[in-house]
Amino acid sequence: MRELLLIVPAFNEEESIGTTIDMLNKGTFDFVVVNDGSKDRTGQIARQKGALVIDFPFNEGLAGAFQAGMQYACTKGYSYAMQFDADGQHLPEYIAPMLAQMKKTGSDILIGSRFLENPIPRSLRTVGGGLIRGMIRLTCGKHIADPTSGMRLFNRQMIQLFASRGDLTPEPDTIAYLMRNGFQVEEYPVTMQERMAGTSYLGSWSAVRYMSCMALSILMIQFARNRIHKEELRL
Repeated sequence: MRELLLIVPAFNEEESIGTTIDMLNKGTFDFVVVNDGSKDRTGQIARQKGALVIDFPFNEGLAGAFQAGMQYACTKGYSYAMQFDADGQHLPEYIAPMLAQMKKTGSDILIGSRFLENPIPRSLRTVGGGLIRGMIRLTCGKHIADPTSGMRLFNRQMIQLFASRGDLTPEPDTIAYLMRNGFQVEEYPVTMQERMAGTSYLGSWSAVRYMSCMALSILMIQFARNRIHKEELRL
């Protein structure tokens, strides 16, 4: 069985994808770029850099790109998978320590946390993040310092689950849902950079709306979903 696959969803990231791949090529872990219907040269640059690329003809969004990566990881027999941003915010030096930490603790999901050891800056985004943290604590009884971090490591059981369930997305409400179903979610302290180029699809007010929706989903909608029984999952 292979060890770790890095899943790199990419949408119109031609200005940063090359540098991100250069960083990953220096490491020892496999990675796949999911070109999510980009209208620019993202896919072409990724191939020129020697990356394995999964191309979508249309933009499916983060959930669809992430699931495609998890399905690939499941099919190829990887023991672990990590969501890794294409825009240069995530740093490769944390990959191996996070993997070692997951093996040590036996957690199902390990979140690369910007705020586990550092103060949370004040902004509209962090206000929304605080709302999500509060809803997770209220519904799950656990404090997650950085629930919106996109740097997440998943074990084999999670790979199989996300690969087979289209209703599970790499979003905070799904993380809360899995926690309520008995899966172990932990954090590991990391530092992140500013994105190399371009702008996030979430502006300040868009981020507030997104986080408000996430908080509402954690508080109400997620309770309507069917419970996952760990013993029913095939490893």
